[in-house]
Amino acid sequence: MNRSQRLGTAIVLNIILLGGEASAGLIAHSLALFADAGHNLTDAAGLIVSLIAVRLTLKPPTKTHSFGLHRSTILAALANAALILVVGTWIVYEAILRILHPSSIDPKIMIIVGAGALAINTVSTVMLWEKSYNTRKAQQAGQEQKYLNHKKYDLNMRTATLHMAGDAASSLGVIIAGGIIWLKGGWYFVDPAVSMAIAVIIGIQAWILLRSSTQILLESTPQGLDLAVLEKTIANVQGVQDVHDVHVWSLTTELPIMAGHIVLKQHPTLEEAQKISDSVKKVILDKFGINHCTIETECERCVDDQVQPCSI
Repeated sequence: MNRSQRLGTAIVLNIILLGGEASAGLIAHSLALFADAGHNLTDAAGLIVSLIAVRLTLKPPTKTHSFGLHRSTILAALANAALILVVGTWIVYEAILRILHPSSIDPKIMIIVGAGALAINTVSTVMLWEKSYNTRKAQQAGQEQKYLNHKKYDLNMRTATLHMAGDAASSLGVIIAGGIIWLKGGWYFVDPAVSMAIAVIIGIQAWILLRSSTQILLESTPQGLDLAVLEKTIANVQGVQDVHDVHVWSLTTELPIMAGHIVLKQHPTLEEAQKISDSVKKVILDKFGINHCTIETECERCVDDQVQPCSI
């Protein structure tokens, strides 16, 4: 299945699970089940946003969107992070109230529903999981491989996978809480305690998403890419004398972009300069997986990198 089909299947599974857990939570008076249902609500909404973003990336570039709509996946990640934080805050609030005012819980329903949820969430996680890098690059080592491993993982799909993995952990927590309450016959505080643990898992997910997506929107150097290593690699290409004014940023984790200046040796002809530029682009693609490069060739070093455009 392609990404759209896998996301669609996960959405259907989460909606079914959401209805089951919410109903069971009412019957069993379990906040842990409600917390897990709330988590699944954000997941269903988040997966829908992710699916919309994936569909938008398939639209061709236009005059107003020359790179297409690939950044929609990053906006989807931000929206998902916001949903996660809101639900996580609500879970903590409800857990505190439940600890202060405990109520009886049916542990058997918790265990049964938690087991079903664990099975569904595990299937969804495995289904959405993607390899973090292209196996064709597996023989590379060092800094280049570290960057390639990170780059090949789409942030939008990573969001969806983290949602499902968090759900699986939450469902396991519900089973453990139900088992403890059943065995101890009255340790009802375990239910809100587990729900707070679920909220921590949600918070960790939100932090990861916010950090990664914000870095991309701020056009930071892609995570795992050492700019000094990149510049040294370019400088080692035959015909290159100097490298400067190098910038690398990303549309998404899978679509990095680079621009830079190279000073050429011995004042070559235009044809020779073009060949050197092509060699630089090939090295950058092979070692760093960056296939969109803008290289400005120079016979003498310019002063563009000494000018701060934002200060003008």
